[in-house]
Amino acid sequence: MFPVNLCHEKSLYFIPFTHVGNKGLLKGKKGKAEPADLQDEDKIRLEDFVGDGTGRNGVKLNPSLKPEDFELLQVVGKGSFGKVFQVRKKDTGQIYAMKVLKKEVLLKRKQVVHTQTERRILEGITHPFLVSLRFAFQTEDKLYMILDYFTGGELFFHLKSSGRFSEELARFYTAELTLALECLHKNTIVYRDIKPENVLLDEEGHIRLTDFGLSKESITGNTLTHTFCGTPEYLAPEVIHGAGYNKAVDWWSLGTLLYEMITGLPPFFNTNVHVMYEKI
Repeated sequence: MFPVNLCHEKSLYFIPFTHVGNKGLLKGKKGKAEPADLQDEDKIRLEDFVGDGTGRNGVKLNPSLKPEDFELLQVVGKGSFGKVFQVRKKDTGQIYAMKVLKKEVLLKRKQVVHTQTERRILEGITHPFLVSLRFAFQTEDKLYMILDYFTGGELFFHLKSSGRFSEELARFYTAELTLALECLHKNTIVYRDIKPENVLLDEEGHIRLTDFGLSKESITGNTLTHTFCGTPEYLAPEVIHGAGYNKAVDWWSLGTLLYEMITGLPPFFNTNVHVMYEKI
């Protein structure tokens, strides 16, 4: 068995990848994004981000909303493309999570399509173990997604704090993640980024899968996709080989996470990413 502090050790060596493409993964880079010119096609896609009415499942894609309609309470997450805030909607007092994405960064990193995909998934699917989108709007330079806020924090935090979970608790989380993935797969979506950082806990201790930026739509039957993306520790062998893969990669990643919850580290973890790929 592994000592408690190994989850902390893993976090020190975690490598965030922020761009996907057929040529592979690129590390996120710090610093201010360079100015990006919006091409006509990109302008259309960004305008389509909001919509002009009530979306599926009652999601309010409201172009009249603006950042000033929400009170910023605290920063709860930071990424390569923006930040996530805990906010309070001023007219109702309801607490939400506000995901703020910078347009110029999305354009520069060619992430417009992935952002559109995430919004469509959040808007189109309702499930007890998936995060839901409540509002979407934009300003001249930023996109905003208003999501449910969950007080339990990330599964990663709890795993880091305790070192490992009991088999009973690991089985419980895995069962709920299985139902979440089954829902996505039935809707022809492969998730592609199972990891403890993307699993939130609600006030009752149930999971909510979040962050669909790497998800891929329209994967049916024997349809294969070839994009090399995800988080190194949880990648399936067929992703690394580059010969094409389907929804089965999500089950590999879930098995890897289950192993980590029970032992404290993913089964093939190594501080050298290339060695880790060889082990996988």
